[in-house]
Amino acid sequence: MTPNDHSPDNQQYRPASSPETQGGLGSVMDRVQDRVEDAGHEAMKAMDGKRNTTADSLDGAAKQLHGTADKAAELGQRSGESVSKLAHGAADKLQAGANYVREHDFKDMMESVEGFVRRNPGQALVAAGVVGFLAARVIRND
Repeated sequence: MTPNDHSPDNQQYRPASSPETQGGLGSVMDRVQDRVEDAGHEAMKAMDGKRNTTADSLDGAAKQLHGTADKAAELGQRSGESVSKLAHGAADKLQAGANYVREHDFKDMMESVEGFVRRNPGQALVAAGVVGFLAARVIRND
């Protein structure tokens, strides 16, 4: 017989697959999946750990903005009051953002973002463009 012969005797040269070799690939895939899931959980924990720091920063910025708004109201009459109202409104939004960050974990925040993008795709695209532009400016200036 030649090696190219397709007789039933040629089948003896193929390695038999045992349950150990079949399960080996499955167990490797299970371990890889477990490690990926563990890494994801660790990343979420790390991001959740930064929530209070981020919320404190937002609160600090809001307090400074309220202080600046009060000074603007004291210095000017009509225009100072308009600036003060705008600044107080922005500071209130910052404080609301700080409270949201404190009260929601990373998963909740991602679900909120996904919901916003689905409801407002145009606004989400514009916001992504603005964030990208600002990030590029920060990176370029460093």
